[in-house]
Formats: sequence, C-alpha cells, structure tokens
Amino acid sequence: MHKIQLGEGLILTRLGVHFEPNKWYFTDSATIGALATAVDGKITALPADIDTPRPADPRKILVVRMGGVGDLLFTTPLLREIKRLYPRATVHFSTVKSNEWILANSGLIDGFYFFPMSASPENNRVGDYDWVINLENVVEYTTDKHVVDAFTDHAGVPLSDKTTFYRPLRSAESFAERFPKTRKRIAVQLTASSPVRTYAHVGTLIGLLLNQGYEVATYNFPGQVKIDNPGVIDLAAINPSFQENVDFLQTCDACIGPDSSIVHFAGALGIPTIGLYGPFPWEIRTAYQQSILAISGRGECAPCFHHGRRGHTFPPGKPCAKTNRCEVLAAIDPQVIVATLQKKIGILP
Repeated sequence: MHKIQLGEGLILTRLGVHFEPNKWYFTDSATIGALATAVDGKITALPADIDTPRPADPRKILVVRMGGVGDLLFTTPLLREIKRLYPRATVHFSTVKSNEWILANSGLIDGFYFFPMSASPENNRVGDYDWVINLENVVEYTTDKHVVDAFTDHAGVPLSDKTTFYRPLRSAESFAERFPKTRKRIAVQLTASSPVRTYAHVGTLIGLLLNQGYEVATYNFPGQVKIDNPGVIDLAAINPSFQENVDFLQTCDACIGPDSSIVHFAGALGIPTIGLYGPFPWEIRTAYQQSILAISGRGECAPCFHHGRRGHTFPPGKPCAKTNRCEVLAAIDPQVIVATLQKKIGILP
C-alpha cells in the first residue's frame, strides 16, 4: 500500500475517481504505475502501512483488497469468520467499484469504501475504523500456502471452514428462456488473465467437446475469439457483463479452465470443474473446493510461480519464453481432459 499525491495543478480521472492536486490517496503499486505514466511522472508516492492490530471487541472493521476478481472471492472465508466472531461489528470492504458485485450479495459486509481511498488529513476515513485488515500484496509473493490461508494468516483469524462461496445476483432460471438447454452444457474459459496461465490447446478441446455432443459456453473478452458453431454460446459476444456471465455458470453442468477466475467461481458455486495447472500448484489454489478436480501439467520448470508481471510475460531463460506459451500447461492432452470429464466427474453427453 502507498499514499500518492499528484503534482501541482494536475487533475486525473482513473477507475471512476477524480484524483485532485494537493490531496493524498491510498492506492496500490499497480495503480501508481498507471497514474505516473498518465501524468508523466509528476506524482509523489510514499509507502503506507494501514494495517492495525485487532482490538478485543472491534466495532468498525475495514478489509482492503483491490483485486483480482478471483482473489476477492478468496476473501469470503475470512469475511464469514469475522462476521461470526463479531456479529455486532460493522464490516466494510474496500475495493474498486467494478468489483463490488463479487461481494454485494454475500451478506458478509455492510458496505463498501471504494478505491482509491482518501489519505488527506481532513478526509482520511481509514482512521475511522478500529481494525483495518490490508490484504494488498499478501498473496502475490506467497508460494507455500493456499490463498485463503495467506489472507487469514495475515489477519490472524484461524478458520474452521475454508470454502469460498459466491451468491449470484441472477438465478439460473432467469437465463432459461434466452438460453434453453437441450444437452449437457460445458463452460470453457479460453484464456487466463496472464498468458503464462493460459492453456494452448483450448480450440482443440472445444472441438472434442462439440464432436462428443456437448454444448459449450465460452468465457473470454469481447472480440477476443470468434467460434462460428451453433453448439457454442459465445458469452462475451452476447452479454458483455462479467457478473451476469459468472451467474450464467449456474446453467452449466461442468466447467473447464485454467487457474483463473471462472474456475474459482465455479468451485464457489459447487459446479463440477476441471482446473488446468502449470505455473502454480493446484494445492494453493483449489484444495478447499471439493467440486474442483485439478489436472497438472508436468515439466522440469513447474511450478515456477511466475505471475507474468513486471515486464516478463514468461520466465526469462525458460522454454516458454521462446515459444510464448506455458509448455507445462501445453503438455496436458485435450483428450485426457475430456476423458476426465466423462470418467472421473461423470458428465456424459
């Protein structure tokens, strides 16, 4: 966490927020880079520690985590336990407004305090809370524990129930008229948020599923991939709302995808899911979701724990840096995935 101030006379709008000159804001390191580029480096950034010790009986609690989407989902076990321990406390969550829907219907929080948070002395609302749990950068550099454990260890709150959950804003029935289902429907996430976690043979996988008689619902960015087949529901082309597309998972009989958000949401909904793993071991991602079955690629360089950030999409000097794909993930045979869907999960066409 940092606090930042723009240079004299500068006004900037990012993430739906007006950054004004001579005022301080709390934000994360990724946002600092984007802001600095936009204002040609005319920005002051200072480290800021907003974590506070847990009081004996907290009454106003703030949990802070900007993203990513799947990471917010991994905060739900912690939030559930906080609500159980302190039923009289007011619990607020700070994130970017575009992520509000992930927790909006959870029943675990009482409101949001959207990023970037004011750090100016005259309007520093962070100081109004008697317990602040800052989860920024907690999991980014963790390689030896599950994301849920990393969050709860940081907060100092042991858990008896580590399962994540998501409460949709739309019901499965609300999609029935527009998307009537006549055969088994498989959700497939085409890419992960980072190329290093993206499965290279997803096109072949979809072809195998269609040939077997399944219907496929694809998750991707609008215009990213176009598949002209009546057996494919291209959700990004039909409905660009990510929240509604996540809720659409309820209509699917199973889900297949890389280590990314759709797999994690499917697990939180209890949908039978196959997660494809390479750079990160499945144990620190999906071990607590019983509906997710992991298939791990094999290779000498796995797991590499590479996020694909800081200027290196793939780990320098590794095979994937030459081929522009994770070779460990690419080693997973699409036919093995289909066989796992049918024989181990039991979803037949």
